[in-house]
Amino acid sequence: MPKIKEDAGNGLVLYPDRNAFLSDAEKELQRVKRYGGRVSFLIIETDSNADITESYEKLLYNDIKKILRACDRLYWSGAGIFYAILPDTPEGGGEFAALRLKKEIFDASRQKGMSTTLHVGLFSAGAEGIPDAEELMAALQRDLRRDRRSQVFFQAEEEPVPVTKKRLLVLPPELKKTEIVQKTLDSVCTMITTGKKTGSVSIPKEIERCVIIHKGKGAADHIQEKIRKHQRLKSIFNIMLGTAEDPAAFDLVIPEEYDPKFLCYAVLKAFSGEDPEKGVSARYKRKYEDALSAISAATHQLNQPLQIILGKMELLLLDLDSGHMEPGEIKNTLAEIRTHILQSADINQKINRLTKI
Repeated sequence: MPKIKEDAGNGLVLYPDRNAFLSDAEKELQRVKRYGGRVSFLIIETDSNADITESYEKLLYNDIKKILRACDRLYWSGAGIFYAILPDTPEGGGEFAALRLKKEIFDASRQKGMSTTLHVGLFSAGAEGIPDAEELMAALQRDLRRDRRSQVFFQAEEEPVPVTKKRLLVLPPELKKTEIVQKTLDSVCTMITTGKKTGSVSIPKEIERCVIIHKGKGAADHIQEKIRKHQRLKSIFNIMLGTAEDPAAFDLVIPEEYDPKFLCYAVLKAFSGEDPEKGVSARYKRKYEDALSAISAATHQLNQPLQIILGKMELLLLDLDSGHMEPGEIKNTLAEIRTHILQSADINQKINRLTKI
């Protein structure tokens, strides 16, 4: 079977390619046809905020392989495209695997200072219908397009000016776990640390939003006064670490032994103009309305095969009562009903995917 080969010094690293995927997929489909069960196939497309190099794709291949089960098989097609075969997996299990891949790969990329998201197309096959290679690839591409459309409702419409020029985070000196905070928020904002010589601190003129993390009484008051004089500044969000004598003077109070992930979450919410204690901000309202509209349209599509199924069942019951129906006719009617049930299940999976993004 064709594979991409790489000389790793001590041995040979093998990366199964697209041809290997098609060859193994055909064998897996024949196994299902002979012995029953179901198999799911995935096409995985990467989307990153930075150019994806070949070396990074190899890292992605290894990361994806670790997330999949030991019995699953992964293939690298190049150009940011991967394929996977999930034996003995129904469509629901394939959906779960796709969601897990999206979440864990995105989290792992953030730790590398990147933002890599995945679009995943899914096709599940059983003994009721075995596609050929062309039909399989067409089904995977079709579902991949659906996944792209379903995720576009929730993609932020970011301003063209880089956010690092518009957002400022002021950190107190000797902040515990500061490395985690800085690494997580480095691509989001400009960061400065307060100290004794803050008078020499230069604040970029593009700054519009500012978050100040306080630790100790009056530790950041002097820098706050300087920031307030900034002409383009729209908001200052004050976070206190530890006990505050006047909690009302701060927008948020966090225990001194804080969770750095929660602190980063609070800072991001403050930058977006949201209160961390409140749910989804108003700026996402239209996107959710668009998603609900798409779900409404999909449920309308779902109504058509359900009506056909109901009509076929009614006619079948009438013909059975009359006693004039041959076994072959019953078989053909049930086959039609099964086709429409599978169509309904496919539409329902897409509705389910829209609600989980």
